[in-house]
Amino acid sequence: MKPDARAEAARVVAAVFAGRALDDALSNMAALQDARDRGFVRVLASAVLQGQADAQVLLGEMHFRGEGGEVDMGKARRLLELAAARGHEKAPPLLDAIQKACAAIAEAEEERRAKEAADADAMMALLLAEDSE
Repeated sequence: MKPDARAEAARVVAAVFAGRALDDALSNMAALQDARDRGFVRVLASAVLQGQADAQVLLGEMHFRGEGGEVDMGKARRLLELAAARGHEKAPPLLDAIQKACAAIAEAEEERRAKEAADADAMMALLLAEDSE
C-alpha cells in the first residue's frame, strides 16, 4: 500500500472506530484503491464485528465494487442490511443499487441463455435441412 493510501486508510479506520461520519472518505474511494492490502480489510472487518454501522457501509460498498477483493453481492447485501437495521442513511440507497445490479445481471443471463437456445435451434434446423437434401 502506498504511503498516502496507507495514511488515508488509517484516517478512515480511526473515523470508523470513533463513530464519526465517513462522507469524505467514502466520496474519496480513489485514495483507497490500494485497499487490496488485506490488513486494512481485516481492521475494517473488526469494526464491523463491533457493530460499527459506518464500517458495515464501507466494507459493504467495497464488496459491491470489488475493492479489496472480488465483487461479492451477497456479503455486500448482508453488511448493508446490518447497517440499515442500525439506521445508517447510506445503506438503503446502496441496497437499492445492489438490487438493481442483481436484477440487471439476472436479465443479462436470461438473455444470454435465450440467445444460446435460439442459436442451438438455428444450428439444428440447418443441420436437419442439410441432411434432408
